[in-house]
Amino acid sequence: MKRPASNLIFSLVVVGVLCLGAFQGRRVADLRESDAFYRWILTAAKLAPLGELEDLTPEPNAPDMKDDELFEAVVAVTENLLPEPAATDEDRDGEGGLYPKLVRHVYNDDQAADVLIWKLASGDSLEAARKEFLDYRGKGQLFSLGTQFDPAAMYASKEGSPVSLSNLFLGFRIMAANLVWLKVDQFYHQGMLHRMLPLMDVCVRLDPHFVDAYKVGAWYLAYNITAHMLGTPEPLKWWDEKHSAWVGEKEEYYYRGVDFLLDGIRKNPRDSSLYFDLGYMIYFIKLRDYANAARYLGNALQYEHEIFVRRMYNHALMRSGQYEKSLAGWQDYLEKFPEAKTADVARRYIEINQGLIFERDAEEAKARALTLDGEEGKAAEEEAERLYQEATRVWEKLRDEEQEPYAIARFNRAKALKYWEQKRYHEAVAILDMARYDSNDFWDEASNMIIAIKQEADMPLTLSEKLAVKRQEEAEAARKLRQQKSQE
Repeated sequence: MKRPASNLIFSLVVVGVLCLGAFQGRRVADLRESDAFYRWILTAAKLAPLGELEDLTPEPNAPDMKDDELFEAVVAVTENLLPEPAATDEDRDGEGGLYPKLVRHVYNDDQAADVLIWKLASGDSLEAARKEFLDYRGKGQLFSLGTQFDPAAMYASKEGSPVSLSNLFLGFRIMAANLVWLKVDQFYHQGMLHRMLPLMDVCVRLDPHFVDAYKVGAWYLAYNITAHMLGTPEPLKWWDEKHSAWVGEKEEYYYRGVDFLLDGIRKNPRDSSLYFDLGYMIYFIKLRDYANAARYLGNALQYEHEIFVRRMYNHALMRSGQYEKSLAGWQDYLEKFPEAKTADVARRYIEINQGLIFERDAEEAKARALTLDGEEGKAAEEEAERLYQEATRVWEKLRDEEQEPYAIARFNRAKALKYWEQKRYHEAVAILDMARYDSNDFWDEASNMIIAIKQEADMPLTLSEKLAVKRQEEAEAARKLRQQKSQE
């Protein structure tokens, strides 16, 4: 007669266990959703100063992206809830205003604030934004996620991939990524680069934090594959909307390397080596886009980094014409590492940037003098001459004391400009022809000056100079034609 009671108790226990399981399951799901939202906030806050959240459209027919809109909603809530961080020059945008508190905390790697950001991401304050995040994620409207938070992309077999990820359990992803990496290494030593790339993609889908896979994969894209490819003639290039650049087959691989590293940054926004490889290995070396090189190298400095990152950042600043920032960077480097083997390099580049500032200001004063009359014009000419003399003193000092090749080239450039102004064309060309062999960094500038002088003086061009002029003319004609077509 007691069996019904025992059955009732058993049933209640089963129901209780099921309810508890459902509750725990829902709790785990909530934690996963909050964690995904929290990580997205950190990534978005890191990418926002780079302009990576604005008008994100991976391809022409992609859905309307909501990255910027959602991040603005998050900022609106957190601005009054986060403490005021200490402000530095790096915390200011292009117009001199401070970035939002959320951006400054994440950008400066304020890990104490991370705890508060997590509480906000998982709490009631950002509940509405969290729901929008989950909705946009499901619709594929958050390009800044990369593949990190996309389970469908992570476990679906991709065309061309020899591994079906749907057959692998979640707990074995990292192990599987390591096994795939061994196959990548095998293909590398066999020289089968074309078979490596799909496996590289598999590796980072299996393990989104496999940083070396991103770095090596980008290297293959930008270096190994393009090693024997010729640069694309300007008339044969096409406009790449995504990267706002004219590209050919070779240049397209460079930008595929850029995209691969950017995906790694979205998944690992606090790994300085990814920023360094993107800024230096691709933008600086391959694309010669020194502004973007400085942009990403500057971000690498926000996290734990090797000492050479600071030097490359200062070089990129100088190459992009940001001489004052480069000068300040080298001064800071020398102050922090006075005993480093490269301290003499820092001292030398401090003077080089000072010389370049004098040169730039002198040329601006000279251009200003052409637009002024009377005393104002004379004062501007005198100012230009004074600044040229200051620059020359810098180059002479570095030439005599350091035998600095770049200083020697700049000194000879100043002499050539004087001769050019006096219409002593042959002497100007001879000096520039010698100077460009003094420094590789001066080669392109000197070669362009030689062509300009010869054209002004109606002097015969060499075959290489004729080809250079033809390439410039073809590029300009192609740009005009494309512009006309775009307006039709």
